Amino acid sequence: MKRFFVVNFLFVVGFLSAQWQDVVLLEVEGDSVTAGEFAVVYNKNRNIGQEIDPKTPEEYLDLYLNFKLKVRDAIRMGYDTLPSVKHEFRSYRSQLAKPYLMDKRTDDKLIFEAYERSKNDVRASHIMVAVDENAGPSDTLRAFRKMENIRKQLKPDLSNFADLAKKHSDDEYSAQRDGDLGYFSVFDMVYPFENAAYRTNVGDVSNIVRSRFGYHIVMPTDKRIARGKATVAHIMTIANEKSSAEQRNAAEERINEIYSKLKSGESFEDLAKKYSEDKNSAAKGGKLNPFGINEMVPEFEEAAFSLVRGGDITEPFQTPYGFHVVKMIERSEIKPFEEVKQELTRKVQRDERSNLTKKNAVQKLKSEYGFAVNDRNLNRFINQLPADFNKNYEVPSNLKDAPLFEIDGEVFGQRKFAKYIANNFRNLQGDSKEGLGYAHFDAWVEQEVLTFEDSKLEEKYPEFRYLVEEYRNGILLFELLEDKIWKPSMTDTAGITAFFSKNREAYMMPERAEVATYTINNAKLAKKMEKTLRKGKSTDKIKAKAAKKDALAISTTNETIRKGINSLLDENWEEGVVKNTNEDGDVVLYHIEEIKAERLKELEESWGSVSADYQTELERLWVESLRETFSYTIFKDALAEVEEQILNP
Repeated sequence: MKRFFVVNFLFVVGFLSAQWQDVVLLEVEGDSVTAGEFAVVYNKNRNIGQEIDPKTPEEYLDLYLNFKLKVRDAIRMGYDTLPSVKHEFRSYRSQLAKPYLMDKRTDDKLIFEAYERSKNDVRASHIMVAVDENAGPSDTLRAFRKMENIRKQLKPDLSNFADLAKKHSDDEYSAQRDGDLGYFSVFDMVYPFENAAYRTNVGDVSNIVRSRFGYHIVMPTDKRIARGKATVAHIMTIANEKSSAEQRNAAEERINEIYSKLKSGESFEDLAKKYSEDKNSAAKGGKLNPFGINEMVPEFEEAAFSLVRGGDITEPFQTPYGFHVVKMIERSEIKPFEEVKQELTRKVQRDERSNLTKKNAVQKLKSEYGFAVNDRNLNRFINQLPADFNKNYEVPSNLKDAPLFEIDGEVFGQRKFAKYIANNFRNLQGDSKEGLGYAHFDAWVEQEVLTFEDSKLEEKYPEFRYLVEEYRNGILLFELLEDKIWKPSMTDTAGITAFFSKNREAYMMPERAEVATYTINNAKLAKKMEKTLRKGKSTDKIKAKAAKKDALAISTTNETIRKGINSLLDENWEEGVVKNTNEDGDVVLYHIEEIKAERLKELEESWGSVSADYQTELERLWVESLRETFSYTIFKDALAEVEEQILNP
């Protein structure tokens, strides 16, 4: 058993104020945790959990020690060598590295461009000539010339655009609609198409545009202020393609009855909770998540955005899913740039426009690292390539490794470039051997420059190093917890049974009642229902008869209610009928069918709770053993000295 100790550590104040991030707060088996690393982790988690369970730096350092000990145990057991762990870590690190391998200035420009475009929706028509993204020169030229010929046929007033779209466009969806694509916004279309739509005036036609789908000419037909986002609530009765005519008629009748109640002043939220057949939103009074254009079916979108003010309600309307009534809760205009910048950043980095930021980043890195090309060797290499190397290429066995370029003193030679071509010769098409050769060289250089920079990220950017280490440790810990804690807490039947037997009194089934609740919108009908219930007779005939006259007359729920949950039932806690009136004036009859006494739960009844508690116990015992297995040092005085900087880094 290894010993542990807590050390009081004295600092030179002048050194501390200048180098506080390098101060060591914790050591585990000789590995140090600095104040800089701890500040990053503490403040991130403090922001997440401050309201739920706030922790002081000292309290969190103790938890962080447990985390580090668990990671150390994972390494001791070889989890860091597992192929699955290595693969997942490489994938995570690759995602984390992406922002560091792009040009921030270009990124910022594209983000702001996206924001400005988001202020307007564009409606446009187009004609497309399809050609594969990696098509050969002859196919590409053929498609381009076909599009040139179509564009030449356009009349000056563009009045024949629709006819040409119907006749020639390879986009069948829009061709059937005279080329019309409807309204769209930023990120809805591929970037080259989006550029053409936003940069071309309404009533004009763009130049020929190439996208990964082919060639396009784009004609904007309208530009409007963006609709923004709408937050609405709806009440729905289901009538879809599987519904019979009788079912659709019944659904329409129900929505009309609900609409009548709305017009008479009844609460939209209450009616949604009672009658909406969209169960996901009914419990929230019909409220849906905010949405913009092209996020809902057209019928729903048009009806919702026709509402101007909060509280406005549509008449009943139909979509492919059923019948709806919609209430506007809030119309939100375009938010200030700073509020949406983070979301736009993510979208730009996922979009094909991110290629621009990558190319500009490569140019800056070339300058930073003293990139230099040996033009003589490069020209000689490309001249010696076979004429048909883009169809098949193998690295020549006698190829010398003459240098082609250098970056930060590291030389990249012909053999490595040849291997690159052998693995990628199908990725590019060109009109000549020389053009293809230089295109491959540019692509190879970009790859190698970014790979070189990627290898330097931990050294250049401390915040990246901390984040990568956090992800690595998180992956290791997840795998170990899965095997050591989570799986046993669900599958270790013997251990769970023993734990339950030892702590059985902690698992009690409270006193409860089986209750049927009837909500009735008619006082006379309610009186009849109450009389029937008190006599212990079936209410099926009454409900069936009432439904024929009014589909909303009676709603019924059956549930188990614990004592102490419903004060009215607590006051009348015996089998029988309890009568009440809700806020809407409806009569509510609670039929307490059976009272069940408090008792000890059996293991099968409390398996979920017992399993969770057993998991907590397993982890507690594990941490105790780790603190005795590994050596560690906590520098408490060091923490006290830098606590202010940690809280305000």
